[in-house]
Amino acid sequence: MSVTVRAIRDDEFETFRTTFCTAIGFEPHPDDAEALRAVLAPERVHAGFEGDTMVGTTGAFSLRVSVPGGELPMAGTTLVGVLPTHRRRGVLRSLMQAHFDDALRRGDVLAGLWASEGAIYGHFGYGPAAAQHELELVTHRARLLEPATGSIRLAAMDRGDGWAIPAALYDAVRAKVPGMLARDDTWWRWRRWYDPRHRRPGGAGRLQLAIHEDSGAPRGYLLYRRSSEWHAGYPDDRLIIVELVATTPAARHALWSYALSMDLVARVKAWNQPADEPLPWLLADPRSVHGTSRDSLWLRILDLQRALTGRRYASTGSLSLAVTDPQLPANHGNFRLDASPHGATLHPHAGPADLTIHIRDLAAVFLGGHRLHTLAAASRVHASPATLTLADTLFASPQAPWCPEIF
Repeated sequence: MSVTVRAIRDDEFETFRTTFCTAIGFEPHPDDAEALRAVLAPERVHAGFEGDTMVGTTGAFSLRVSVPGGELPMAGTTLVGVLPTHRRRGVLRSLMQAHFDDALRRGDVLAGLWASEGAIYGHFGYGPAAAQHELELVTHRARLLEPATGSIRLAAMDRGDGWAIPAALYDAVRAKVPGMLARDDTWWRWRRWYDPRHRRPGGAGRLQLAIHEDSGAPRGYLLYRRSSEWHAGYPDDRLIIVELVATTPAARHALWSYALSMDLVARVKAWNQPADEPLPWLLADPRSVHGTSRDSLWLRILDLQRALTGRRYASTGSLSLAVTDPQLPANHGNFRLDASPHGATLHPHAGPADLTIHIRDLAAVFLGGHRLHTLAAASRVHASPATLTLADTLFASPQAPWCPEIF
């Protein structure tokens, strides 16, 4: 029997949630249903049906993502799954095409996701556009070069607007850092503040909030939790950093100092820090921080015209591009990009191309997190050395892309 794809009805939402969890081997928790409904509209959810049976799922959060010089609407690709009984039958491809078509109808310029498997989403035009550092420090070895300034206070999180100060600080940073997502009160409440016991990793404690202040004004915040452990009679607590956001270097310095100096804490772990995190330069011994790097936010350019004209560029220059996009024909072809720090135009181009690139690789460099020279060394793009230098200059970002949360 063939599989058909359509948007789900409101009364199919729980079936959708159960089908997705079955597809990826999770057990749905009843307490999470309200949180998911608060941020994911049923009309943005598509499912594959064999007869009346739901066999595959995909959803989209309505997001806005920071890009160099502005922000763009983005479909947050999420909850993608196909039942084990229906893999290798084209269900995922049909779901993704419906997802793209619906996102374009709604005016989304980009689609973005965190890839559960890195080999899958390049086939659909996604490229890894941002990276993350996973850091771990042993506190007795991690000593700061200089003392921190300002003060740290613990803030209550149980107030109805407990995120008000973090939200203002987050927005100030988001304006400068590509890859960060806009958050309204609903998103703060149900995504970042939502902290039921069953979602705390490895028996760790509740979320706690520390705010850095300088001259009486908030400059940064730290969301964290602790895991209490004892070994051979000695305290061996873990402090897990969930989110560290600072509007000034002094605030970042002070928040790291706070995390590294807490009583009973033997290790500090931070699973998602920016690729340009300056922590090693704050330490007397940079080797005291251990880390690994990997991809975080993947992007898919849905509307090439609006994407390339919707960001700003680090310098002025022109490029003719030969773009390959097998799924979305409007993006496929030769174009001329005239770019500057003040804006850009994109027009069809009849002449030869300076740069030949697949849509997934254009997405990978879109936020300024990767260089065209690197992709050319892997034969992913083709251009002269001079063109690569110009392209890298145009697409550069002064700050590395960072997406502080999985969605």
